[in-house]
Amino acid sequence: MSGWAWLDRYHVCFNEPVWADLYSVPDGALLGEADFIVVIVSTLQKEIRRWQTELFVNMWNATGQMQTGTNIDAFFQFDSCLVSATENSAQGFEIPAECKIRSEFPPPEGAIPIGLNQPKYGWWVFSADETTDFVWPTTSWTLQVGNQATTYRALWNQPLWLGVRCDTAPYFGFAQGGCVAAYAPAVFELSISDPTVAQAAAFYRDAQLQLPHDGYYVGPGRYVPVDDPLENGAWGPLNPLTRAFNPDIRRLNNDTACAGFIPEHAGEECDEYPFASTNQGAAFGSYMVRSIPGDQNGKAGSLLSAFYQENHVIDGDEFSVWIKP
Repeated sequence: MSGWAWLDRYHVCFNEPVWADLYSVPDGALLGEADFIVVIVSTLQKEIRRWQTELFVNMWNATGQMQTGTNIDAFFQFDSCLVSATENSAQGFEIPAECKIRSEFPPPEGAIPIGLNQPKYGWWVFSADETTDFVWPTTSWTLQVGNQATTYRALWNQPLWLGVRCDTAPYFGFAQGGCVAAYAPAVFELSISDPTVAQAAAFYRDAQLQLPHDGYYVGPGRYVPVDDPLENGAWGPLNPLTRAFNPDIRRLNNDTACAGFIPEHAGEECDEYPFASTNQGAAFGSYMVRSIPGDQNGKAGSLLSAFYQENHVIDGDEFSVWIKP
């Protein structure tokens, strides 16, 4: 398996199989082959602008000269020099504390030996300067065979696909801000089987199915689970909503949808979809309203607020709504 093995807002596990062939120059004779597995795990924090990344490399198969005298070196490259490694492991790979911005591979010195099924491991804690809002890390590592600089060669240089998004949004209450894996979808989940929000959840499901798609596969905000994809195989956040923190937008959406609304029964309230706290709310496009019990409307709203907080969904962030049975 190659690519994301696990991905959520605060955890990314990425694995990649890599192989290398060693040839002599100039006759082109094959001197050896090797297969590697690379695993990268990053853990982010919502209450501070720092994250830890772990790197695991194992050479699980090798022939010829690749079986002995093979060294590797690794470094992380960021698109912002305001990111630095503040701590690192005392064994295996080492990365200096300064920001790692390189256009070429490092020199052979510093490479460490790796043997067949003798994995190497290292970890680093990275911090983002308060002016850095988004960084795109790239993990690179290089191979050296026979301890000869002439055979030192680049083996692997791939994006980590982490896409760290850091912020200092004051409305989360964390003085130092926080970071999330920006490419991990934020998904708000409600269940029709939950009696505390059953009518609200059913309303949101109906709205997702009935509102115009506006060129998308699905209605606004609908999340399609991987185990129940569309007929064309599409799944995931196919038409996400975006959060609107601005109170004027929230008020405008609510007034547009619910001004003059008369509840159908005592104790019921006007509920709208898309939510008033989105940039796709009633003031900006198609919407639906329904009379639902006030306690369920309040409960759904509280869960949505908690979802924003827990997933560090800032103003303008995309998110989807998954209505479960």
